[in-house]
Amino acid sequence: MKKWIVAIVVGGLIAGSATMAFADESAPVREKKFDLGRARIERTKREGRNPGQTAERLEQLFENYLPGELDAFESNLEDGKELREEIKELRENLKETHEEAFEASRVEGKALANEWREKVKNGEATREEAVEAMKEWRQENFDEILGVDDAMRASLNTIQEQLKLEREDGKEIREELKAAVTAADEDAIAEILEDILDEMETRTDLHEQRYELFLSL
Repeated sequence: MKKWIVAIVVGGLIAGSATMAFADESAPVREKKFDLGRARIERTKREGRNPGQTAERLEQLFENYLPGELDAFESNLEDGKELREEIKELRENLKETHEEAFEASRVEGKALANEWREKVKNGEATREEAVEAMKEWRQENFDEILGVDDAMRASLNTIQEQLKLEREDGKEIREELKAAVTAADEDAIAEILEDILDEMETRTDLHEQRYELFLSL
C-alpha cells in the first residue's frame, strides 16, 4: 500500500486527467510549450516509473475503497485520453499553419533575449526586469500570431488562474490521501477519492474550455 502512495505523490494526482496542452500559451518562441505533459512523463521515465502506473494504482484505490465510482473514474481517464489526442492534432495544425511566423518569432526572440542579457550584464536592467519583459513580449507575440483578441486573452487568463487554483488544491488532496492511506482510514480514503474525481472533472472541463477557444482561431 505504501508503494502506491509514493507513486501517487511523486507521479502526480491524476495521470491522464487533462494535464495537457497549451500549458503556456504565452511562449511562441518555443512552440513546444504547446505541451501534453511531456516534461512530467519524461521525469517519470527517468525515475524508472511507467507513466501509466499512477493511474493504475489510483484505479486500484477506487476499486478497493470507492467501487461505486470506479466507472466514473475510468470514464474521466478515457475523456482525458480523447482530449489529449484532439489537442495533439490541433497543436500540429497550428504549428503547420503558422510555421513561418513561429520561425521568425524564434529568431526575433533569440535576438531580444540576447539584448536583455547584455543589459543585465551591464547593470542596465535587473534579471527580474528582463524576465518580465520577455514574458510580456512572448505573450503579445503569441496572441498576434494566432489572432488572439483581448476578449479571448481575458478568457484564457481566467481559465489559467482557475487551473492554478486546481493544482494547488490537488497538492493538498495528495497530502490528505497520503495520510489517509498511511492511517488505513477507509472512510477518509473514500471521501478523498470523491474529491479526486471532482478535481479530475473540473480540470478536464477547464482544459476543454481552453481547447474550444483555440479551436475557434
